[in-house]
Amino acid sequence: PKNGQIPYDIVQVIDTEGTLHHPQKLARILASINPTTHLVRLINHNPPQVRILTQIEDKARKLAEKAEKKVLKGPGRIETKETQLTWFTADTDFHHKIAKAKDDLEKGDVRLDVVFKSKPGVRYPSREEMNQHIQQIVDILADVATEWRERDIRR
Repeated sequence: PKNGQIPYDIVQVIDTEGTLHHPQKLARILASINPTTHLVRLINHNPPQVRILTQIEDKARKLAEKAEKKVLKGPGRIETKETQLTWFTADTDFHHKIAKAKDDLEKGDVRLDVVFKSKPGVRYPSREEMNQHIQQIVDILADVATEWRERDIRR
């Protein structure tokens, strides 16, 4: 929370050296800063402690936290995504979904499951049609991916 979002009336300010100052009213602190250049950010809830930061310092801190989260996620963690199609997906929709799947695969660290769902009241394709459809997708994605598990075809 920052500025008016802070749920406490009395807070303690921590300065840049880490010194903890006497408790004071949040309204008084907010009145003393220029809101276009500075903000008050809640650092600790118990006891309520705040830090006065410049807008630039706050953005830099947020970017650092985001980078730290990305590092914690770490490389090599493989995410599994799923693309759902019907056996008779319209041509433009089919190419759009496969292009999106290809983009995800090009980014790396992604496994893709392609799932075909059947709509109620629509005929099932023959085994040969199913295999042709699947092979078409494998051929389109061959330059960015390989099959990572055995095909599972069931009705």
